[in-house]
Amino acid sequence: MLEDNQPVKLSEISPEKKSRQRRVRALADESDQLTRPKRNTKKSGYRPRKSVASSGRRDLDHDQERVLAGKITMIEAQKRHKKRYNVYLDGDFAFGLSEDTLVRYALSKGQYLSQEESKNILASERDNRAYQIALNYLSHSLRSKKQVSQRLAKEDYSQATIDKVMGKLEDLSLVNDLYYGQSYTRTAKTINRKGPKVIAMELKEKGLSEDTIDQALLEYSEADQMENAQHLAKKKLPSLLRKNSNLKAREKLQQFLYKKGYNNDLISQVLSQLKESDQLDRDEGAALNKYFKRYWKKYRNLDEKERRFKVKTMLFGRGFKSEAIDAAIRQAEEEGEL
Repeated sequence: MLEDNQPVKLSEISPEKKSRQRRVRALADESDQLTRPKRNTKKSGYRPRKSVASSGRRDLDHDQERVLAGKITMIEAQKRHKKRYNVYLDGDFAFGLSEDTLVRYALSKGQYLSQEESKNILASERDNRAYQIALNYLSHSLRSKKQVSQRLAKEDYSQATIDKVMGKLEDLSLVNDLYYGQSYTRTAKTINRKGPKVIAMELKEKGLSEDTIDQALLEYSEADQMENAQHLAKKKLPSLLRKNSNLKAREKLQQFLYKKGYNNDLISQVLSQLKESDQLDRDEGAALNKYFKRYWKKYRNLDEKERRFKVKTMLFGRGFKSEAIDAAIRQAEEEGEL
């Protein structure tokens, strides 16, 4: 017999007691699996152990074997998670709970829990965890309903749980697709100068309805669209003119604005304004001579007939007219460059 207050040596603990202690620790670990930070498995090569129970991520009908009944003999704070508690029934670890769930059900030592009560408590805990994940996801930036739902589905929550959480978030105005769409539109038009077509496509991918998208795009006036398209065109045009003929530069600029999400009518207005200001009618001679010399040198290993044909084809592909190309070749011949 051991005297009172005398430390117990591990070697003196019975195998049955050791096994029970290991089981309690394992159950506690499983109960708090969601709250643990994810380990970096790439560097260390660590692979997390697959547990039989997944602590609230699965539906309760899959965890009936863990739903216990009995008298609460102890409630203790977890060491690594200050706002989580371990609940023991009849001396055995039963489950871990958040502080919110503990307070909501007013759990205390000596209270008896039936299996049905334990089931309801665990269901509430599961919903609360899903809600906390959603709140954390929303804390970084605005999200659409589809984005939040997908985030919860990624955590393997059931559709019933997701619907409960989404309903609560909508009631508190923490998720609102119209507000999200309006904010997204303002940011896209101001920061990226995207056109309304691209913005509408991106909002649709994020789960917004057609009606909601139409309302959100009211934030993007025609005046703002024209201003953004003009800014993009003036910024893009010089580089296009350096590499192409006026005609080709116009075509590429039109394609560029269309890909940015602007409609054809607005693009035509922008191009007309550029033409009226002579920005699309510059002298092509310098650009033509530049590319003629480049291609003539590039295909110097070909015979003369094939070389001329290849150079003319390349220049024609850049939008230069056939007459201008022939004139450039004649000028080069007169100057003795060919």
